[in-house]
Amino acid sequence: MSHLTESDRLKIEAWLHQGRSLQQIARQLGKSRTTISREVLKHRQASEKGASGRISNRCIHRLNCDVWHLCSGRRCRRRCSAGKICNHVCPGFHEEICPKLSQPPYVCNGCSDEFKCVLRKQYYITSSAEHEYCQLLIESRNGANLTEAERVVLITYP
Repeated sequence: MSHLTESDRLKIEAWLHQGRSLQQIARQLGKSRTTISREVLKHRQASEKGASGRISNRCIHRLNCDVWHLCSGRRCRRRCSAGKICNHVCPGFHEEICPKLSQPPYVCNGCSDEFKCVLRKQYYITSSAEHEYCQLLIESRNGANLTEAERVVLITYP
């Protein structure tokens, strides 16, 4: 069978959490590395999960920014970059994307920095991947709703 099963997807998620490479996962499942890579990229899910005890400011300028008073009327006594409001209201906001997400394994599952990272995360989650796959199968099987007579006419007179 060439398609990944739900069991395969469960193993992929577990092995990603263990820090295994896509190559190791592919070898264990008897699939190509490209198949596993496409699976992870296609079904990874964005997450707003922050880091415990850290401010989830994802702006690339957060360390050097000295903008104040974007909180519209509140009495603030700190720079806007010291809070997460910057992510939503600052005109100079530019989201920093983790460079690890552009290289294998393309997700935060198993990343050693996951719990201290304030950037937007991406996860491979079996249940989401399986649901998306099932939806794709359902949609691909929907076709023209023809009666037998209409089908015969189409075959006879193409």
